[in-house]
Amino acid sequence: MQSSFIFSTLSFLAIAATLQAGNPAIPNQGVADPHLHVFGNKAYIFAGHDFGDPNGKQWDTREWWVWSSDDMVEWKMESVLKTEDTYMKRSGPMAWAGDAAERNGKYYWYFSNTAKDTGVAVADSPGGPYRDALGKPLIPERFTPTRSYDPTLFVDDDEAKTPYLVFGGPKWVKNGDSYYIVRMNEDMLSLAETPKKIILQNPDGTINKADDKNFLHKHNGIYYLSWRSHYATSQNVYGPYTYRGDIGTTHDHASFCPWNNQWFMCYTIFDRTGSHRAPGLCYIHYKDNGEMATVEPEIKAFGVGRYEGTWENIQAEWYLAASAGTSKREIPSGGFEVRAEKDGSWLTFPKVQSLLANTPMSFSVASGNADGATIEIRKGAVDGELLGTCSVPNTGGVDVFKTVKCKLKNSPGQNDLCLVFKGSGSGELLRLDGFHFKESDEAASDDWKIKAYGAGQYEGTWEKIQAEWHASAGVGVSKHEMPGGGFDVRFQKDGSWIAFPKVNSMMTDTFIGFSVASGNRTGATIEIHKGSADGELLGTCIIRSTGSWEAFKTVKCKLKNRPGPNDLCLVVKGIGEGELLRLDWVSFK
Repeated sequence: MQSSFIFSTLSFLAIAATLQAGNPAIPNQGVADPHLHVFGNKAYIFAGHDFGDPNGKQWDTREWWVWSSDDMVEWKMESVLKTEDTYMKRSGPMAWAGDAAERNGKYYWYFSNTAKDTGVAVADSPGGPYRDALGKPLIPERFTPTRSYDPTLFVDDDEAKTPYLVFGGPKWVKNGDSYYIVRMNEDMLSLAETPKKIILQNPDGTINKADDKNFLHKHNGIYYLSWRSHYATSQNVYGPYTYRGDIGTTHDHASFCPWNNQWFMCYTIFDRTGSHRAPGLCYIHYKDNGEMATVEPEIKAFGVGRYEGTWENIQAEWYLAASAGTSKREIPSGGFEVRAEKDGSWLTFPKVQSLLANTPMSFSVASGNADGATIEIRKGAVDGELLGTCSVPNTGGVDVFKTVKCKLKNSPGQNDLCLVFKGSGSGELLRLDGFHFKESDEAASDDWKIKAYGAGQYEGTWEKIQAEWHASAGVGVSKHEMPGGGFDVRFQKDGSWIAFPKVNSMMTDTFIGFSVASGNRTGATIEIHKGSADGELLGTCIIRSTGSWEAFKTVKCKLKNRPGPNDLCLVVKGIGEGELLRLDWVSFK
């Protein structure tokens, strides 16, 4: 296919319209296999277009498309790349994953022709339109011992800005032979060397089987080779790479990208059905030892650039953007802090929801600066309307955190906030752990989870799923307030049940724990069924008498479940008159 074949821009305005924040970042469109990049202070997602399958049995990607955002929050479609306008010459579900890069003012989009080969398109702007650059595959079928698909284009931060292409997958996925890496020529359209096999090993030296879906990025001198939400690291771009862990976001494609002094992950969410996919966005934090921290459930639910004012804490490291003179660092006791190292440095937290008018605001801060510092809370930007000022004294050391409070002059509902740090002297002004909008330091409710997810959806990574959050219940079930606060669910009949559909992010054959009380002499049994009371039995948990109806204890068992989302029904069995048990919460930790 010659360069005269142009990839068209979408003509229908409905899909080109701006889409709003939250996870998924671009819902209900079928934006699949998302690879995130920033070009010219604008974010772009290069992705497949998954038309989906109403029966949820398979995906259907017949074209690729580019989406852009000025703020990682609102997205619009830029252009489409169709399989029939490439050397592939026909339409079909062949538009598998791809990646993009910039070189000398041109933009290159590397794309998969199913699991067969890899092509490349070129454009004069990152949003397109793109045209087939070669009219043939860049990485042909059987070019190496591995499969020639799922390309990632990584540009190193050395003086030459050396570009590398990574592709392939392991033997268990389409009979591959691990990932392969190859240095690209300056034209970005040809290879500078013979591709080399990447050795991917576990900490004990055994080979890690990994998956396809690769991505490669670099942070603080360390190379990160990732697949799904798993990753391995190396000091050399060619490897070997050692497995480090799973940050707990997705079972499909993901990518990593820095912007405005923050790191972001763009990953696959299974939207509507298991095949109709969408991109999610979250913040990424790196520990001092190079590990990436597990993504927090609040951010998985809300995405980036959006916060709930009722949360117990908004962590400082969840900022959307930060100025020079700020840095994000691991706290030895766990978690992260943001250090303000310069007068006038700032963080932004747009779309803070559910704020009361003239709300109180509390900060957890430390300062070793002799004169302390000041936090200005401004509307939207560093030069926005001043909503409030909070004085931060010298707390006795940079590791001595104390709570300081102030009151804002803000409108009710949603507010865009910018925290500006002021102070004199050299060195750090303060360290910020987090902030909240409660009148006191009492713990906030967990109900933000239901507000974010809606009824009938749950996240398996939550510390607890409260029993009263069930979506439906059978006869013989009642919900009651507990004397110590919160609610329990009481099962008063053999065979009574409650349902929790769409429990996401579950591991294969996961453990399940229950906080239960039973004053029944013979105890009871909780059967965990798939979908309904008469569905497939996934596991059984025996509940012995805990001594009284107020004596809650934790019991655990193991399920035989598939990974990802599961529809669960808890069926309580037992004998005797009256109550069988009381359930406080469920957990998959």
